[in-house]
Amino acid sequence: MMISKLYSVLFSTFWLLFILELEPSRQKAQQIYQYVMIVSIVCGVAFVPLVGKLADNYNPQIVLPLSCITRFLACVGFAFI
Repeated sequence: MMISKLYSVLFSTFWLLFILELEPSRQKAQQIYQYVMIVSIVCGVAFVPLVGKLADNYNPQIVLPLSCITRFLACVGFAFI
């Protein structure tokens, strides 16, 4: 419990610091942070049940490589934000 709370606090702190490097205005950076968090929560609520259902129904030999490729693409895409 404590580790997961620490992780979320550190994640939000470093995410905000990263945004502040790109956008020097603190108020604008907080707006960007809030927008990113809202979009990620909405996407999570929309897609996690669907992806979980697909992962339960399909062969792990397909799902595991697909999940690794998806994470890779997310990391590459993050570099271009």
